[in-house]
Order: sequence, then C-alpha cells, then structure tokens
Amino acid sequence: MEIGCSGCSNGSVQPVGHATFAGMKEYQAVIIRLTRHVRDDEDALTDLLNERSRMGWTPGRLAQDGQRMTIIFERDLPPTE
Repeated sequence: MEIGCSGCSNGSVQPVGHATFAGMKEYQAVIIRLTRHVRDDEDALTDLLNERSRMGWTPGRLAQDGQRMTIIFERDLPPTE
C-alpha cells in the first residue's frame, strides 16, 4: 500500500508496510416516518431493530420529532490487511 505524502515538497509517495484501521466504524442512517398508530410504529421499530441487530448493527444515536425518527446504526469494521 502506498499513501501520497502531502507534506513532501516533491510530491513523493511513501510506502506503508502493513496498514490496519483498528477502531474504525461503519454507520447507517435510517429514517422512520411515524404514524398516529402507536402499535404500528412499535411494530415497525421492533422489526427494524431486530433486522439490523441480526446483521451486526447497534443503535448509536437517536433523534425524533413529531413526524419521524432518525436512528444512526453503527458497527465495527473488520481489520483490513
């Protein structure tokens, strides 16, 4: 793997032996439009959480207003080689 050297005046490329990006995360935003039917909203949210959980996602952030709910899911990226 090679990474361009932005601090080098000659624009040289510096080789990198083994690069791993430990601790990096992947994110996914989901917006749910809320209805006025609480049971339907609960079912939709439960289905969404169960589906994402099976794929390794966990809810990281949540925001809600009167008409919609935004959930940011996150999961760790596997180390790259």
